[in-house]
Amino acid sequence: MTKKIWIGLVFFCFITFSCRQDPCEEVSCQNGGTCIEGVCNCPEGFEGPFCEILDSQQHFGTYAADYQGCINTSPEHKVLLKKVDSSASQILIQQLGDYACPSDTLELIGILNGNQINIDSQLIDCGPIQYLFNGSGTFTSAGKLSLNFSVSYSDGVNERTDNCTAKLERN
Repeated sequence: MTKKIWIGLVFFCFITFSCRQDPCEEVSCQNGGTCIEGVCNCPEGFEGPFCEILDSQQHFGTYAADYQGCINTSPEHKVLLKKVDSSASQILIQQLGDYACPSDTLELIGILNGNQINIDSQLIDCGPIQYLFNGSGTFTSAGKLSLNFSVSYSDGVNERTDNCTAKLERN
C-alpha cells in the first residue's frame, strides 16, 4: 500500500468516526433518567420516551404510618392510597392522621407531580367535627412517602391545629 493511499485511508477513517453525532446529544431525559444510545433509561416509577410520565400505579396500596405532631394515632393505623378515576395526576388518600371520622369519610385528594404530592386545603365533615387538611410530601422511593401536613379542627367549642409529620411505608 502506498503512503498516499494509507494517509487517505487514515484520514477517511478519522473523518468518518469523528463526525459521528452523539445519539444522546439532543435527548433530554427527565426525572433522573439517563440516555443510553439515544434512548432514555427511566428510573423506577417513570415511563415515556423522556421519562416524563409518572407511573402513579406504584404508589397505590396500604401504608403503615408513623406520625409525629398528631394526636389520636395508634401504632396499628393504616393509610390507603388509591387511584382517582381516570386521573394520572390525582391520588385518593384515606384515613390520613387517624382522626375521629368514619373510615369511608376521611378522604383527601392529593395531586402528584413527579415524586411530589400536594394536598390543597380540603374541608372534611365528620359530623360533630370538621377537619381542614393541607400539606405536601415526597415519595422517597417506591412504597415510601414522607409527608408534612396540618389539620385544623373544631368541635364547636374547642379549636386545635396539628402540624404533623408522617412517614408512610407500604405494607
